[in-house]
Amino acid sequence: MNQTKVLIIEDNRLSALKIKKLLKSSGFEVCGIVSNASDAMEIIKLCRVDGIIIDMETKFKLNGIEIVSFIHKTENIPTIVVTKHHNYQILKEASKIHFIGYIVKPYLDSQLLKEVKLISIRLGLITPPQMTSLT
Repeated sequence: MNQTKVLIIEDNRLSALKIKKLLKSSGFEVCGIVSNASDAMEIIKLCRVDGIIIDMETKFKLNGIEIVSFIHKTENIPTIVVTKHHNYQILKEASKIHFIGYIVKPYLDSQLLKEVKLISIRLGLITPPQMTSLT
């Protein structure tokens, strides 16, 4: 089985490291942790990124939706959006990008892992015999 390679776009270092630890302990590869579009594109050039986990709210120039929109201009990478807001306006904003998962904070680790596994299944990196559970 090929490891699913994930890029984490998160400006909160502690949150990003928690996600990285969870993914690595579950058999996924983390290509990098970045907080902006240009760093994300650099990682994408260096690593075959299968999926992106991005926090919608960043403290930098672009928000998560703008960063993913920038990336998707050249790369169609399945994206999991993480946000602390759950309302119509945020969903409307997120609908502007191609996302495979939408997770509201606080979330269970199993929720995030399920979304990453869905990316793996779509890409054919995990086949049914290798899947014992989605949690």
